[in-house]
Amino acid sequence: MLYQSVYDGSDEDGATAQYVSVVQAVCATGNYERAMVSGVEIAQKAEAATGRPTTFLANVTGNYGGVGWLAGYENLAAFEQAQRKLNSDAAFVKFLDANTGCYAPDPSVTQSLLFARVG
Repeated sequence: MLYQSVYDGSDEDGATAQYVSVVQAVCATGNYERAMVSGVEIAQKAEAATGRPTTFLANVTGNYGGVGWLAGYENLAAFEQAQRKLNSDAAFVKFLDANTGCYAPDPSVTQSLLFARVG
């Protein structure tokens, strides 16, 4: 799958990342512009909540209208800490709820994944 960076996140070297979390979604029909603007804001708000650089990407191949957010972590403890911060940030959760309808609600295309560097 090929992606195009829409928002590169804060300027931090990801060379030490051993884990990368990815959240994938697909823009809802008729909401592409709203979803793209919201996607950048979600990345920025995730950065503010977790302190982790978060990149927002758009699919070049794969699902049409597919987007994703990704962030790197040096270890699982850093990933877990960021997830706790994000999930307990009331302003972040409220922002997500306010943007209901931007992304397709189909659970088969909206996924959260964690990848580990091997070697």
